[in-house]
Amino acid sequence: MHALRFSFFLLLQTAHSFAALYTSIDDLKTSKYDFIVVGGGTAGNVIANRLTENPKWTVLVVESGPSNEGILESMVPLLSGELIGTQFDWNYTTTPQQALGGRSLPYARGHILGGSSSIITQNERWTAPADNHNTTGQFDPSAHGFNGINAVSLVGFPQSIDSRIIQTTKDLPNDFPFNLDMNSGDPLGLGYVQMTVDKGRRSSSATSYLAPNFLKRPNLDVVVSTYATRIIQTGTSKILPAFNTLEVAHNSTGPRKRLVASKEIVLSAGVIGTPHLLLISGIGDSTQLQSVGVKSVLDLSDVGKNFSEQPLLFSSWLVNSNDTNDEIFLNSELKAKVLQQWKTNQTGPLVSGGGSHVIYSRLPDNSSIFQTVPDPAAGKNTPHYEMTPVNGDYVSYGFGGQHYFSFANLVVSPASRGTITLNTSNPFDHPLIDPNFMNSEYDLFTLRESVKQAIHFLSAPAWKDYIVRPEFGLQNVTNDEELDNYILDSIVPGLHGVGTASMSARGAKHGVVDPDLRVKGASGLRVVDASVMPPAPDSSLEYSLDGGMVLASTHMKVFSRSGSLHAQSKTIAMCKKHDVILQSPWGSPRDSDPYKVSQSFTGIVAVYNIRPNRLWTLAMTGNDLIWPCDAVADDESPAAFAPMYDELIIKIPGTPFGTMFLLDGTRPDSEFVHAICGPVRIDITPPDSKLGNDLKKKQSSSSKGHDLKPDAGNRITYSFGALYNSIDELRTSKYDFIVVGGGTAGNVIANRLTENPEWRVLVVESGPSNEGVLETIVPLFQLGLLGSQYDWNYTTTPQRALGERSLTYGRGRILGGSSSITDGWCNTDGMFYTRGSSSDFDRYAEVTGDPGWSWKSLQSYIRKNERWTALIDNHNTSGQFDPSVHGFNGINAVSLSYPQSIDSRMIQTTKDLPDEFPFNLDMNSGDPLGLGHLQMTVDKGRRSSSATSYLAPEFLERSNLDVLVNTHATQIIRTGSSKGRPAFQAVDVAHNSTASRKRLFTSKEIIVSAGVIGTPHILLNSGIGDAIELQAVGVKSVLHLHDVGKNFSDHPGSFASWLVNSNDTIDDITRDPELRAKYFQQWETNHTGPLSSEGFSHVIWGRLPDNSSIFQAVPDPASGKNTPHYEIFSLNGGFGLSTFEGGHFLSLASFVVSPTSRGRITLNTSDPFDHPLIDLGFMTSEYDLFTLRESVKRSMRFVSAPAWKDYIIRPEFGLQNVTNDEELNKYILNSVLPALHGVGTASMSSRDAKHGVVDPDLRVKGASGLRVVDASVIPYIPAAHTQAPVYIIAERAADLIKELWRA
Repeated sequence: MHALRFSFFLLLQTAHSFAALYTSIDDLKTSKYDFIVVGGGTAGNVIANRLTENPKWTVLVVESGPSNEGILESMVPLLSGELIGTQFDWNYTTTPQQALGGRSLPYARGHILGGSSSIITQNERWTAPADNHNTTGQFDPSAHGFNGINAVSLVGFPQSIDSRIIQTTKDLPNDFPFNLDMNSGDPLGLGYVQMTVDKGRRSSSATSYLAPNFLKRPNLDVVVSTYATRIIQTGTSKILPAFNTLEVAHNSTGPRKRLVASKEIVLSAGVIGTPHLLLISGIGDSTQLQSVGVKSVLDLSDVGKNFSEQPLLFSSWLVNSNDTNDEIFLNSELKAKVLQQWKTNQTGPLVSGGGSHVIYSRLPDNSSIFQTVPDPAAGKNTPHYEMTPVNGDYVSYGFGGQHYFSFANLVVSPASRGTITLNTSNPFDHPLIDPNFMNSEYDLFTLRESVKQAIHFLSAPAWKDYIVRPEFGLQNVTNDEELDNYILDSIVPGLHGVGTASMSARGAKHGVVDPDLRVKGASGLRVVDASVMPPAPDSSLEYSLDGGMVLASTHMKVFSRSGSLHAQSKTIAMCKKHDVILQSPWGSPRDSDPYKVSQSFTGIVAVYNIRPNRLWTLAMTGNDLIWPCDAVADDESPAAFAPMYDELIIKIPGTPFGTMFLLDGTRPDSEFVHAICGPVRIDITPPDSKLGNDLKKKQSSSSKGHDLKPDAGNRITYSFGALYNSIDELRTSKYDFIVVGGGTAGNVIANRLTENPEWRVLVVESGPSNEGVLETIVPLFQLGLLGSQYDWNYTTTPQRALGERSLTYGRGRILGGSSSITDGWCNTDGMFYTRGSSSDFDRYAEVTGDPGWSWKSLQSYIRKNERWTALIDNHNTSGQFDPSVHGFNGINAVSLSYPQSIDSRMIQTTKDLPDEFPFNLDMNSGDPLGLGHLQMTVDKGRRSSSATSYLAPEFLERSNLDVLVNTHATQIIRTGSSKGRPAFQAVDVAHNSTASRKRLFTSKEIIVSAGVIGTPHILLNSGIGDAIELQAVGVKSVLHLHDVGKNFSDHPGSFASWLVNSNDTIDDITRDPELRAKYFQQWETNHTGPLSSEGFSHVIWGRLPDNSSIFQAVPDPASGKNTPHYEIFSLNGGFGLSTFEGGHFLSLASFVVSPTSRGRITLNTSDPFDHPLIDLGFMTSEYDLFTLRESVKRSMRFVSAPAWKDYIIRPEFGLQNVTNDEELNKYILNSVLPALHGVGTASMSSRDAKHGVVDPDLRVKGASGLRVVDASVIPYIPAAHTQAPVYIIAERAADLIKELWRA
């Protein structure tokens, strides 16, 4: 593959001409054929040849490239690589590959008659080698055919290294055993290369299957230099859309003409061309098609998916010899001489590809990689990698100037998968080609081990005094890490791509074509090329394809005597030898009705599948299908039940990759089903059962399947099928989106993005699952989460204004984040549902220049989030909230707080002191000022967090959503550049500080939702922040963003408690285990009682008077006149020390909700597992202390109202000693705590602002592929508990992401 050496073309005159070969559409004698084959490549020419064996069938081959006739490089084996990068190559380029540091790769495909069989270094007609040497002991004749069409032979020119290679099998027989014939079905070992060469000339599908004697058939036409631009639906056939018309053109500016196939259009355009043409024709994922302006005609989501390619690496060693092929490319005179020899008699060094042998090998069964990745090889006789020794330089392509030996190492059972998608709706624009190279840990491991084996190979005595040293970078490799870097810097595709129109079982919802290679859900359309192969075969594709295409042609022939099936073909193996399915629909009808099931069975099969959490049913009597199951709607008919199986095939919708399982009439293989489908229950229900009777009643009303919901008390229990505790459990390391942080915002993003079933989303959460953690479910038990394993247990730096006192700073370290935990009775995004004022959001719109952040614009997102829920006690809530300002159809439950014994006194105070404490019907109307009933995220007595709502089972079980818990995101990795900006599309993760770090990739975006502390911490550890500050702790700056971690703002608060003349408070519950057990029993029974609330019931939002003295020195920091300066909320019990003392209490908590103090988050060390430095900057503003003092005074006045007469005894816990402002200031500074409502550490600002971290769309400034969605983006702290604002922001952010990616 000397791909870049030369690009000249040597034209050779030949005697014959193609009588049926046309260079213009206008030359065709007709526009109607029986079959039209799109693509005159490896497969297409086989189909054309075999179908025209029937003289009654007319066949047209449409090839976009020119004829291969006269192109010398397509004939001379050693010159074949010189066609790459020329007009005979499609000259594709891949998208930037994340695992390769953003490097794009050329991807050669043949744009010439013969396709890639004409240009890429290589059913069967065994042929003697060009030099007629004795081949005894070099192949096994019993494994080969001698009467086929395509020539196959051994290398016809011996290489100087041949004896050394064979000697190595004797020097190292255990590692490199000799294999007489790699094509016997057992390829492992070292054997002689077999090539498609015929007497020294390359044998391609064009020179063999379109040889002159075939091409001159009167029923075969071939038109070249003609592009197929679209396949057109022409009607329906048996309710399926029929495709019998092909639109073609010579170029992008030429007129388009239509050709008609009366029987079938056969797509053979290759692994890229076929999905490209299908997608352009509206056959593919309808959502993706719509995003590029293509009308969907047939929704087939897997078109272009499952792209599998074999990664290839060349390594070279300087040798002590000049008898290599390098001399041919270094010496033009020598090249002319050997070319003349080839022209004379097709002999000499040009008849070989440069090597005579190949090695196929496997990793040891005990390889460490198999502890984390299942063996992807097809079987124990299937190799993991291939090594091809070459007598010359394959790295510098001849420009090394010396003489070399090379190894071409290929992973032949790769685990990585990519995609082919449309870039535009123009058929002449190349598609987006993403092979997703090396995204699997296995691929890199295997290639690394194969290179080590190559080095080991050359250590054999046979190579003594021959090998001088490794070259071109390999000489600098001393360890695995350096070898990995060498590999990732040098790797190229093997150009053996498959899978983009994969075949699957008839009943499977996944895949593109059925086992007969017919496009699913379509009539008149078939695919026959490498794209139909589901996995990458463990060999070069041409050989597999030719055998497979002979097989495919048999599908369409009546009785094709020459359509023999070759045992070596991987395609035959994939078809599982079910010969009955190969009989022709165009010949005699099948003996049996294909729409009957051969298994005799009477009864009703009920399939419960947990992933969609639905019940599918199928009723059968004998062989007659009496109730079509909606699970088998591939063909809108029960044809999905394949008659060739002895078992009944039932498709489970929603299972990974549309997996099928077999039901033998009694039970499935439960272990197999559970492993691939998740929890599944199969019941065989008698026809006279209730289920059977219900089914019969509905039978006459519908011709399709009916979803029967399981009865109450059903046998289904849900489980988290997409929740993983270990990185190693993930099925892939590549996603469309990766959300870092499964907290309040992150789970919203994950939920909304996976509404698009085509987008795969991974949530990485550092904490464990919330499932089964009682304290996250029972509202009053939230106290037990403080300081636990579910809390990050942060501590601030010493706070100067607080006498150097450090403060604990709770953050949720659990799925749901801070929406799952609360810190004492101070909400960390806890259960309080308070939105803030309309002015708060209008200010966000103003500072960002984006009106979409205004209160009015966000109303739809408020309602998307909120699902107003009646209280569990169902008491009359009239006059306690305003239904007009709430949403009732959202996801997250919101309700009023559970009633408390002090409620009537709270409301009476609004009447006793109406000027100071006016009643507010609904604090969430946008005008929160006054006293109102508290609203909380509680659902029928159970806490509603982002985990229980946005990751509820029906969402978490989406097949495109994975959630990985107990996993830390340690660093976001720059993978390249996009439009001049650094691109970040990889995340390093680890389970703990001592565990190995693994890399995950995203094709679209990384969304950081790690919270006000976690987000800047990750950004800074990733080199995104102030460059000077990063350098100070040893972190390399990747993107200078000064404001990362700055502008940290939180609500400072102080608590006041009064001893009360009552025992009807929650204090006894916190002190008395027996009482707590009693109430817990009540809660377990019906989710009622005091445990269903935190003990809060009302909130007061207030402002300082406009003439307050503080405003002479400090501007009013509130966002508007309807925005409070402080909050006071009541607790029917004591805070803090009161929990451990006797007595019963009333508490009022005061918080400054428009603070002016600002803090910062900075790195302490460069270790991502070390906590950052958290400086709240608490109470450094004169305004904050003034406002908190006035708020506490308001609390004192509140309890002085007549409503509290005979109830309040006295203040406690130090407040009783306060007699003046100075003493009150000391009381505050000694007791002040953060509300844990932190914001601002990754603030949004206008697009052109130099300050800030993210733009109004929440994309990190100056970066590509990186967005922040959580409280850290809020530039000014809202006058609210931040849970609701974060939900609202995340809801809009999800739409911003969808809009960008044209969801």
